[in-house]
Amino acid sequence: IQRSYYAAVMEQVDEVKALQHDQRHHFLVLTGLVREGRCEEAEAYLQSYGGAIPDGRPLRYCAHEAINLLAYTYSRLAHQQGITFELDLDVAADLPVPSADLTAVLGNLLENGLEACRRLGGGERTIRLSVRQTERMLAIRQMNSAAEGTERRGKGFRSSKAADRRGYGLSTVEMMAEKYAGEAWFRFDREEGMFESTVILNF
Repeated sequence: IQRSYYAAVMEQVDEVKALQHDQRHHFLVLTGLVREGRCEEAEAYLQSYGGAIPDGRPLRYCAHEAINLLAYTYSRLAHQQGITFELDLDVAADLPVPSADLTAVLGNLLENGLEACRRLGGGERTIRLSVRQTERMLAIRQMNSAAEGTERRGKGFRSSKAADRRGYGLSTVEMMAEKYAGEAWFRFDREEGMFESTVILNF
């Protein structure tokens, strides 16, 4: 499950890389048109290719490549669906945790948060992700809007996606926390309508 999920997320990451690459070409064309005073052509170009050009969100959120690409990918997905996406990332490029494990944790948390916001439909919806590194551990905390909490059932979690299914995403996150002698907590704040996930990975 972990490997297939990693592959699926990396497909999204590859798409973002392609967009970032194309953005440079679009920028060169637009710069040339503006310098030559061909503003109407520049405007027409933007209207024709605007959908292919990423909006003004940063392309670089932190030094760690895998985390940065995940952050950009889910920022883009959230923006497309009208979901507020807030990030607080302080991670070194040489974090001693394999990218596949980081993707298993962050990818599942972000995907769960996005799904919870989708289920709310309209209104104000938010995902807040904090990833901070200290000398010997990585602390991850995510808050996302949600209609209801996810209940613990045995060693797994019952997901709101289906009443009779366990939330394998959160179970995977918990497994990763155990692998790194850390911890994982999940709770739902009914008053705030927010689901909180906290994960500690030691190294």
